[in-house]
Amino acid sequence: MIQLGIIPNSYTFTALFLAIDGGTEVWTYYQQIQALYPHQQILEVQVYNAAIFACSRRRRPSHSSTSHKKKKKNQKEVEEEDTGWQTALLIYNDMRKHKVIPNEQTFASLIHTCAQYKQVRVALSLLDEMKMKKKTVTSREEGNVTMSMNTANTKMWSIILSAFASVGDSNSVWMILRDRIQEGIIPPQTIHYNSLLSVLAREGKDRIALHIFNAMIQGTVDKLLLSSSSVPLIQQDISSVVDIVSMSSRYDRSAIVSRPDIVSWNTVMFALTQTQREDKNYSKVKGLIQLLQRGVYTNARGEVIRPDIISYNTLLSICDDPKEALQIIREVRLTNQDSLTNIMI
Repeated sequence: MIQLGIIPNSYTFTALFLAIDGGTEVWTYYQQIQALYPHQQILEVQVYNAAIFACSRRRRPSHSSTSHKKKKKNQKEVEEEDTGWQTALLIYNDMRKHKVIPNEQTFASLIHTCAQYKQVRVALSLLDEMKMKKKTVTSREEGNVTMSMNTANTKMWSIILSAFASVGDSNSVWMILRDRIQEGIIPPQTIHYNSLLSVLAREGKDRIALHIFNAMIQGTVDKLLLSSSSVPLIQQDISSVVDIVSMSSRYDRSAIVSRPDIVSWNTVMFALTQTQREDKNYSKVKGLIQLLQRGVYTNARGEVIRPDIISYNTLLSICDDPKEALQIIREVRLTNQDSLTNIMI
């Protein structure tokens, strides 16, 4: 482009970083871009954000390396793969040096990158820094929430929560959601609570996952999170999932933003399969599917939630009875036929 006399701009550089994998490669291109304009700052915040996020992507193996027998990685290759989070921090520090103001996407990208490299402590410190910057902005604006660091973006908070959930840090996810509720600017939504359900499922904490899920249905999930500073230890087992979830008459239709969707239901079902009580939890998973078959539960858009293929596959994964398994497969077929009939109508 430069040889042809075409001047690249921020959109050009953003597209470049979106196509790059690996922190080392990102840093090389970043330095080359800065060298093009040594005496002026032309990079906008979205370019820095794209570069930081690119550091979270591990370099894809080349076709030649995957078609032949895999060679053992040398020490240099291992070190390059593990320094993406450090490159992201270098770019962030350079961003501050050039007096480019970070926004919530900047911190979301940084936290996501650090989480990908299992740097939980660094991610938590960045989260604290983001909170401090938000407080500074608020004090300067005297409560006016018009600046970028104060207008929390739902998608960006989803990235942050997913980052901590991906490394199995349920306490951090709990704490972030609790802080969001206390701030009261933009309340957590279903997608945010799904991150908490997901990490609890992977940690085998099905009891607390069910209690959170139930609170989402009743519209009391905010109160549940505010009642504890970290994930509470639930010792009491649930004799029947119907006892905690089957309450369509108490279904709070006003708590729209935190109403469970099919992802929430499937995540709780998955949580029930990740414990040592699979034999007891089979009836609970089956009970959840039967509740959905009633057609009384709707998502935030008012659409009726029905069990999908993931729901039935989860049930099949812990089914030990061949006859019962065949019955489940028949239900799946009937469900698919009904879906096709509705589409044709």
